[in-house]
Amino acid sequence: MKILIQLVLAFSLISSAQAESPAVAEEEICRFAIPPWHKGRSFTEERKKYQPLLAWMSEQTGCHFVAVGARSYDDLIEKIVTGKVMVAELGAVSYVTAKRQNPDVQILATAQTWSPDKTKLVDYYHSYWLSLKSNDKINTL
Repeated sequence: MKILIQLVLAFSLISSAQAESPAVAEEEICRFAIPPWHKGRSFTEERKKYQPLLAWMSEQTGCHFVAVGARSYDDLIEKIVTGKVMVAELGAVSYVTAKRQNPDVQILATAQTWSPDKTKLVDYYHSYWLSLKSNDKINTL
C-alpha cells in the first residue's frame, strides 16, 4: 500500500468499447506500465516494489494487474495512448503529451503524503521551475 502513496500520477486509457463493456472478467490481465526513471535498479527489483499496489488493484477490480516496463518515456506514452497498457504511472509532462495524443487518457490518482501534523493524507506533487541565468526575460515569478 506504501507504493500507492508514492504514486505520482496514474492514468488510464478508457476506450468507448471498454467503457461500455460489462464487468471485468476475473481472469482478465490488466497491464500497468512502470516508468523508466528507476535508474540503477532492474525491472525485476521495481516490479517487486509495485507488487503490493498491483495486488490491491487486482483485489479491488477483479482484473489481474501485472507490471510492464518501458524503455523510455516515449515508449511509456505510446503504451498508454495506444491501449497496450490499461494504467501507467506518468509525470505531468508525460500526461500532457499523452492527453494531446489521445484525449481519452484520464487521471485516476495522484500522489499523497501525510500532512505536517501527520493526521491525514493530502495530495502531493512538487516540481522546480528553472530558467537559465542568462535569460534576462525571466527574473522572478
